[in-house]
Amino acid sequence: MDDPENTVTIYLAHAPRSLVARLEAAHPGIYVVHDDAPRPRHAVTRLMKSFDWNVLKPEGIRVVAIGPSEDGYLRVGVTSDVAKAQQRLDAIYGRNLIRAHKTSAAVAF
Repeated sequence: MDDPENTVTIYLAHAPRSLVARLEAAHPGIYVVHDDAPRPRHAVTRLMKSFDWNVLKPEGIRVVAIGPSEDGYLRVGVTSDVAKAQQRLDAIYGRNLIRAHKTSAAVAF
């Protein structure tokens, strides 16, 4: 939600055009619909549940947070070397599934 702009942003993964049209018609100008998420939230949640928190430990990188992004990715928070973490996660899980980011404490998304 963007209170100053009075909009609600929604990320969908290949939704039927009729659904998008209904959302936009219900409150014209309020919904900002992105129907280009690479995968639905349930797929990200499944990946999150199977994620190995120790996968980057051999590289000396500590994973301290994971959670789904609003736009169809699993966000993985690491304490150091984001680029190396991203490269390793891409090699293990495949490209375009996980987005690594730097964080200093364990947080929930």
